[in-house]
Amino acid sequence: MPATAEAIRFGLVTAFSDLEDNERIRAGIATALSTTIVGIAITVPAVIAQGVFSRKIELFSARLEVLLGRVVSACHQHVFFRDKS
Repeated sequence: MPATAEAIRFGLVTAFSDLEDNERIRAGIATALSTTIVGIAITVPAVIAQGVFSRKIELFSARLEVLLGRVVSACHQHVFFRDKS
């Protein structure tokens, strides 16, 4: 366990040491810390993936906008330069 996590864990246990039923308090703290670790382990990759996919969608959107601009321009030129005889 990293030193920071050790310090937090013992700091929490010390903070609640005056209360009765220390085992129950320790179990609650351990559960809260475990839940936090799992939450962070899930959240960090999800946020990274969200950033990657957002950039891909942004790039795709920009390419699509350029393509549609060209299509509209080609259609516009075709309509105005068509022989009207």
